[in-house]
Amino acid sequence: MQSFVELVQNSYEIDNFINYLSENKLTKIAVPEGFFPFLLAKIKIERNIFYIAKNEIEAEGIFASLKSLNKKTLFFPDIDVLPFSNIFPSPDKLFDRINTLYSISTTNNNIIITTLQAFLRKLPPVNYFRESIIEISKNNNIKREYLINKLIDYGYIRENKVVETGNFSVRGDIIDLFLPIYEKPIRIDFFGDEIEKIKIFDLSTQKSIKELQSFTLVPANEFGTEKEIIKDEDKIYLSGTLIHSYFIKFYNSLSNIIDYSKEIPIVILDEFYIDQEIEIEKKYLQKEKLFFSTSEVLKNTKIVINEHIKKSETKFFESIYKPPDFKTNFSNLITILEKDFLQKNYKIFILVEYKELSDRLANILKKLNPKIINPEEKIENENNLFIVIINYESGFELKSEKTKILLLSESDISGKKRLFRKKIRQIESFFEDIEEIKVGEYVVHLSYGIGIFKGIERLNVLGKEKDYILIE
Repeated sequence: MQSFVELVQNSYEIDNFINYLSENKLTKIAVPEGFFPFLLAKIKIERNIFYIAKNEIEAEGIFASLKSLNKKTLFFPDIDVLPFSNIFPSPDKLFDRINTLYSISTTNNNIIITTLQAFLRKLPPVNYFRESIIEISKNNNIKREYLINKLIDYGYIRENKVVETGNFSVRGDIIDLFLPIYEKPIRIDFFGDEIEKIKIFDLSTQKSIKELQSFTLVPANEFGTEKEIIKDEDKIYLSGTLIHSYFIKFYNSLSNIIDYSKEIPIVILDEFYIDQEIEIEKKYLQKEKLFFSTSEVLKNTKIVINEHIKKSETKFFESIYKPPDFKTNFSNLITILEKDFLQKNYKIFILVEYKELSDRLANILKKLNPKIINPEEKIENENNLFIVIINYESGFELKSEKTKILLLSESDISGKKRLFRKKIRQIESFFEDIEEIKVGEYVVHLSYGIGIFKGIERLNVLGKEKDYILIE
């Protein structure tokens, strides 16, 4: 028996596609958006692969779907402020960007989900970025003040206590630091000018977990990269909010994201990517200052163009199609599933994110006898309709002589795309930092979605008093 993921991945082959891709500059395919996470998860080659989504909503959906398939994936968002505006970009986006730049400059087999606008944005020269990566080891002779100044230059924020990525704190001979390329913060213990201990510590308890022999220091964001030239009149931009656009003043030439990749990468684009570039040109009057053209960035890549309609010359994935349109009518859904798919020996997988929704959907579809499963659960051959608890944005139909499979997501059934859900910083020491949230502000519950924060109330439940967060 196979799991859901194994069954789907074993239902199509990619060898011919990979071979053709290796030998040619341009490859054309025609597959629905929902197929790409499965395709990207199956590819195993020593090249970086860039998937250029049509917008950030699609990018977030593809990224979430790939993570649900347990595929290590990088997200490279665009900077979320207007060029030359006096506002600093969101730290979370900058951390995603620096993590991606570090990964693709040091390893080859990454999958990067991004948008055309982020893909074309100019970056600090790759050689200066690589000079900014410093390996720091136990027993290194390094002055504590030197490291503190370096962290400030690299864009880290000094706080009384480290509570999130991009922070550092100093307590006597100890420096705590949360790097964007690490999942947990680290603690550096000095003895004079020598690093005596390096430890990972827990953010909520602030207690050390395990000792390290070394760690890699990178800038907190791309604008902290080592500078080539610093003129006196430009020093004002070094620590200001305008650095996101004026960083270009500190270099004689700039790099694009492909320059950061060690080998020739693969870039997957929608067939109308030129129209997207035209929209960027309309949006930004000084586009050439902060963005490259697609022709400049794509010249040293292997390109995959995804067309919207299958043509006679389409060479690959001829059996992959868009899922049917159910017109948001559940009775229509049941009829189509039964007559057009189950009676034709399809295996149907309906993909939902939460257990509560899977239970409700199973009740609605009880006439068809669905089975609720997890992605890793082995599939029994006697069942043909499954509800899979997985965060997957959109589905597809696979129809060949040997196999018939239909994947449907919540969006496919409802006819509505989920709104882009910006990644929420999860405060591990929540009650310590809850004063940051004001009554009336919007919050996101992991299971129930968006609500309004109404404060904290102490309630007696089953004889025990506890503090409860009220969300409307």
